[in-house]
Amino acid sequence: MIIIHRCSCGHPDVYHKHAQVVDKGGSCSYGACHARGHELGMPELLPTWVDGRLNEYVYRPGDASSGYSLCDCEDCMALYREVAVDVPPLRPWFAREPA
Repeated sequence: MIIIHRCSCGHPDVYHKHAQVVDKGGSCSYGACHARGHELGMPELLPTWVDGRLNEYVYRPGDASSGYSLCDCEDCMALYREVAVDVPPLRPWFAREPA
């Protein structure tokens, strides 16, 4: 799972380039919408899946190993401290050790 800020356009903040959010202009970096004037809400937990299984591991804010550039603001860190569980991250089938 990752901690994100939900944008006023409805997408997670990881869908936007940092400059687009800071400058409050531009569209989602994936081209999925053309909203302007992005405003970010409070952090929330977003489920992630690996090979069809829920990944209960909560990536630490700022951790690049999630595949996303995650925010590491104090609000995100506070939520992380509240929800982090002691489980290892799931690894995709192609990255697992052979049995």
